[in-house]
Amino acid sequence: MNRTPLVALFAVACLGLVTWTLLGGDGDATLTSAPPAAMVAAEPGPAAVPASSSPVATDAAAKLVAPTAPAVERSEATPVAPAKGATVMVRGRLVDRAGTPRAGLALQMSTWSSNDNEVFDFEGFSPQGQNTDGKRPTWNTNADGQFAIPLAKDHSGMLELADTELLFASAAPRVRGKQGDQDLGDLKTLRPGVLRGVVQDQAGKPLADVKVGASQDVLALDRSSTKTDADGKFMVGKLKPGKWSVRTASGKFLPTTLEVTIGDEEERNDLVLVVNPGNAIAGQVVDERGVGVAEFKVGCKRMEARGGVSIERFAPDEATTTDGNGYFTLSGLAEELASVRAFGKNHSTAVASDVKVGTGDLVMRVERLGAVEGVLVDGEGKPVADSTVRAQGAGAPEADGVLLEEFDDLPMPGRSTTKTGADGSFRLEGVRPGAATILARGKGHRPTRQAGVNVIAAQTTKGLRLLVDRGAVARITVLDDAGKPVAKADVKLERPPAADGPGGAQVFSSRAEISGEGHEAVFVGDQGLGSGITDENGIAEIAGLAAGDAMVAATHADFAAAETVRCALPRSGTTEATVRLRVPGRAEITVLGADGAPLVSTPVRVTVDSNDGDGKKLEQTTNEHGVATFGSLVPGSYKATLVRQAKPNRIGSTFVMIDGNNDAIASSTQRLTVVARDITKVTLRAPLMTKLHGIVSGVDGPVVGCIVELQKRDSDTIGMPGMGGPSERTGSDGSFAFADVESGDYTLRFGKEDQLVRASQPVNVPPATPELRQDLALRTGKLRARIVALGSGDAISGAQVEVVDGTAPTTGGAPRQERRVMMVSMTMNNDGGGESTTMTMGNQSAKSDEDGLVEIDDVPAGVWKLQVRHKKFSAITSSAQTVVDRQVTDCGRLEMSTAGQVRG
Repeated sequence: MNRTPLVALFAVACLGLVTWTLLGGDGDATLTSAPPAAMVAAEPGPAAVPASSSPVATDAAAKLVAPTAPAVERSEATPVAPAKGATVMVRGRLVDRAGTPRAGLALQMSTWSSNDNEVFDFEGFSPQGQNTDGKRPTWNTNADGQFAIPLAKDHSGMLELADTELLFASAAPRVRGKQGDQDLGDLKTLRPGVLRGVVQDQAGKPLADVKVGASQDVLALDRSSTKTDADGKFMVGKLKPGKWSVRTASGKFLPTTLEVTIGDEEERNDLVLVVNPGNAIAGQVVDERGVGVAEFKVGCKRMEARGGVSIERFAPDEATTTDGNGYFTLSGLAEELASVRAFGKNHSTAVASDVKVGTGDLVMRVERLGAVEGVLVDGEGKPVADSTVRAQGAGAPEADGVLLEEFDDLPMPGRSTTKTGADGSFRLEGVRPGAATILARGKGHRPTRQAGVNVIAAQTTKGLRLLVDRGAVARITVLDDAGKPVAKADVKLERPPAADGPGGAQVFSSRAEISGEGHEAVFVGDQGLGSGITDENGIAEIAGLAAGDAMVAATHADFAAAETVRCALPRSGTTEATVRLRVPGRAEITVLGADGAPLVSTPVRVTVDSNDGDGKKLEQTTNEHGVATFGSLVPGSYKATLVRQAKPNRIGSTFVMIDGNNDAIASSTQRLTVVARDITKVTLRAPLMTKLHGIVSGVDGPVVGCIVELQKRDSDTIGMPGMGGPSERTGSDGSFAFADVESGDYTLRFGKEDQLVRASQPVNVPPATPELRQDLALRTGKLRARIVALGSGDAISGAQVEVVDGTAPTTGGAPRQERRVMMVSMTMNNDGGGESTTMTMGNQSAKSDEDGLVEIDDVPAGVWKLQVRHKKFSAITSSAQTVVDRQVTDCGRLEMSTAGQVRG
């Protein structure tokens, strides 16, 4: 099953760090795209017959009607909200590469509840759509290749091919029930492409057991891989048309990378990958007794660069294995220094930093892990079941921190975690020897911890009795405006907001876990103090609360939110509070385009228009009639604004979503007053937006596959490919186009996909301009320099050479300027030694080779400087150099003086 990788970035600063943790194996990932804003109406055709016996599917297919075109004349009557369980029909036709219909092809659909703002409305989020027997229904295409599949109106979905021997030629179609009946048209399906070849050494000898993987993105998520056989041959399949990066991975050789482009259903059999043994580090892995550990993995971080992305990757496939006495030789190293890691089952992990390549006596010391058994009980001696218990080694962060409490219920890499049984008992495996801290957290009691638990290697520590504090209990009664109890109301307790401090940095964190066959994604955020749902008497009891002040909030779909109530929580015992839900009002917002036609699937944002507003933003998308409905609003003043649909930027075929991408269109703002028991109707008109388009040309004509990025002139977003704003790739004629551009000053950044430094062109978009053409000229040359040590003239390898603006003033040494870079860290666990990748994007730098030589291709014509850094030398900056189209500009010898050190 194809899956969609998505990285969500929640806080990006000048030097931001974002972590994405994946728990589970890798798979072939396919980029999905949002459905078009307007579906084309088609004549009704013969409906496909569902292969499933599901009565719902059969009945829905029998009622197939032609989809509703979005530009129909709008009735004056207010559209009625669809009843629960209402469905729409998704139609289309499957064809082969020649356009011939594919009959009898089986289709399935993953479905999930649509979110309000749809930032995380993507494939794999709480997948549904299964029959009562647990199997997903299947629909077969008819003789004309047509299909018709029902979809709940409040759900989104993605089509999947049940036949794994075929794939969609482009993005797997994603649909949304809110758009009504829709026709996807002809969907081309293909046999996967295949790459075959051989891996050999420099002497031409075939090499066995070398991993070969193909990926389409820098995260290496969209990939397929295999290992070479005894003759060094490999075959990598399941490939979509496009550009692929083929890379070797081995603990004995340096990685080799080859860029390959394949067409529809193309099979290539001529690949030859030549690998180099590089340098090596040798040593032994021993346990705490000094005994060698056999069958243990030893690997190190590998460094590589793609365009403006620097990659540090640690992968078990590039690790070696110790022999019967724990000895190892780790080959295929190119750096001067390496960070070495040893890992394996039933032992701790050992890390040695800055190991000099060529070392032959490195000793990696690990410890055999132990276990802890015990019982969790309350103050009365009663067992506490279904609580999470975990072990924490000495020197780890305190357990009372908010972040640790927030993530206690999720498995974390390198953490021993378990659940208590019905009798309160637990057993923790894989605990590091020494003084450990055992922590427990669960519903109905306060988090508890016991420090100083002595864990012995390869032994079980028994008899631990962990005592929990039941804490306070909040008994919350929820009433309506008439004083009647309200069942099924959501109640949440939170700490009162703290007063703003004098400045300081803010840190935001988010984590996603993807696991299981369904690849369910769990997003963890602020959980508050506790939450509950009221019973038939309107009462919710929330236990295990910490003493202190708390704010009680209550919501219900049929009422406006209650005013928050403050209460005091004791150290133990019960406190009671009553909150009243308010009589709601509703807002129906009709969105019309510049031509007066209703706009479908257009995001609308409603915010409180008052000084005492809580600042919360509510977003809905318009339905097939161009209407967005906001129900259960607290009476008062609001502002309604159109916002652009959030579109993930793309690096390779990986989605990258920055929170806040939904930009408000200020000129569309309307104020409205919501009245209790009434419906307030407002019409928003989308302003006339501009289509910005043009052609990118080089000396030889149009530039195909050029990346063009549109960035606001005053934007503080990261200035790097794919992350500064919406981006497009030029077609076969070098053309690009950005639709719906608001008036203002912009910068067009453009260049080849792997170009280190992008060219830029300022552009002004005037108001009320339906179309603006801006052609771009890509003129590039090459910068060359040799990095040497001052005095000796010895070549310096591994120096970081960055291209910077040559017109910027310099006061000596390296110029101090704002550098916008982003780091993304990804980990895939695998028996304690999973693959981890750290990428730094936006640095515009390259490294000098063993001769100190650095050459940077495709530098835009203009004035540039080279900024050079190395951890053993003082940073320097070259003089300004003029780059001329199709010429090599030699910066000569750049001499670096030895740097001093500061220790502490």
